[in-house]
Amino acid sequence: MIKFSERIHFASAPVSWGIQDDPGPAWEQPYERILDEILSAGYTGTELGPYGYFATDPEVLAESLKRRGMSLLSSFVPVPLADASKQETVIQHVRKVGALLSALGAKVLVLSDAQTAKRQQLASRVHLDGRDSLTIQQWKQVGRIIGEVERTAGEFGVSLVVHPHLATYVETPAEVEHRFE
Repeated sequence: MIKFSERIHFASAPVSWGIQDDPGPAWEQPYERILDEILSAGYTGTELGPYGYFATDPEVLAESLKRRGMSLLSSFVPVPLADASKQETVIQHVRKVGALLSALGAKVLVLSDAQTAKRQQLASRVHLDGRDSLTIQQWKQVGRIIGEVERTAGEFGVSLVVHPHLATYVETPAEVEHRFE
């Protein structure tokens, strides 16, 4: 196991093997092979990866992890934070992920805004002067949905972490510091 100290352990994630959020050619790799490779790289913990890539039956995934002496630690969950019309879909998704995390003893849901094509074109070059930012109403929606996701994750005993991500509306220092109220 790769350790920084006795308290800190390093884990990996399927994204390091090309498993992106949307199904693509990399998804043709059996998840068991990815787990074997994560383990052979010295890691004994993994993130879930995109929901649906690993087995979603908690008993099946638990057995697969147990055979390898591995643990599921968290899940990265990118969702459209500023789109009020997607809020119910987001919460339903968080419930599925939260239930699986809870069943496997994972304690963290890592929430991110979903990437957009427009922001991908501007990634890492977004001006900090507010151009191409969200409206006040959209920022309020971001705050509402983060609060709702936090409550939902809490129902499963899972803590929420918000991850600023490249090519999203919560990317730059100014966006991260924005008050979501």
